[in-house]
Amino acid sequence: MTVSRGQHPVPRSMDAGLAGSGRDRAVLALAGFGVFLALWPILVVHAAFAISVVEGFVPLCNPYWDGCTSISRAGRHGWANHLFRAALLPYTVLLAFYWSLNQRWLRGLGSGGSRVMLVSGWIGALFMILYVTFLGTEGASYQLMRRYGINVYFGGTFLAQVLLAVRLRGLQAQGRGASPRWVGPGLTWIAASVLAFGIFYVGVRLGLAGDRDRWENALEWAAALAMQLSIAVTAIGWRASGLALRVECGVVAAGPDAAASGSAGSAQRRTKLRRSSPRDA
Repeated sequence: MTVSRGQHPVPRSMDAGLAGSGRDRAVLALAGFGVFLALWPILVVHAAFAISVVEGFVPLCNPYWDGCTSISRAGRHGWANHLFRAALLPYTVLLAFYWSLNQRWLRGLGSGGSRVMLVSGWIGALFMILYVTFLGTEGASYQLMRRYGINVYFGGTFLAQVLLAVRLRGLQAQGRGASPRWVGPGLTWIAASVLAFGIFYVGVRLGLAGDRDRWENALEWAAALAMQLSIAVTAIGWRASGLALRVECGVVAAGPDAAASGSAGSAQRRTKLRRSSPRDA
């Protein structure tokens, strides 16, 4: 599996370049996957909030300003909890895959990648599974697991996003970064915003601001939205770099040795991450 830089988006159509060789090849651009991954939890959380409002579990408000409810409370009861779990558990698996793609992307751009970024992203995804699994359960031990789950998710994912931004800025300083050039700085500004939200949150927890519950909830919603925006910006970088998933399927003709042993052939499937090229276009 390889990733490298490209200047052209990868087409989503089947590539006929191997016609006559017994193979079909599909090349799928990954930018759409990144945008989908960014929007998925936003839509799910807001849908859960709307359901909780209708069922009377939370009041109708603007949670980003009024802070009338936390994200957890919006998805803790009734049908909202079923939606929350069913939609976000598979999302965590794709989130882990997202960080694997970023590792491949960085290597394709000429960086050695970042093992700490990859592990931090995986840890964040793993602890989000813990959080979503026990959301809506009762008991002190379950509450502790939910709290650790969401805190480690935010911490691990934030660290991974910071390291991704740092790597991209370093590549751009060498003239090898993803185009458009604002992707790296954009990720940096988003990370700085999340850090500012976190510092403000700590201040609220220490009693430095009135109406503690309101500010805690509002900051949680804002930080979560900013972190999803980071994924969307990364998807733009993927598209500009031509990051794509390549799938080849075909049959390899049997050789003399295979014929002698009575074997008719063997199936071969390969999956590659690579950039687009004028030939693919």
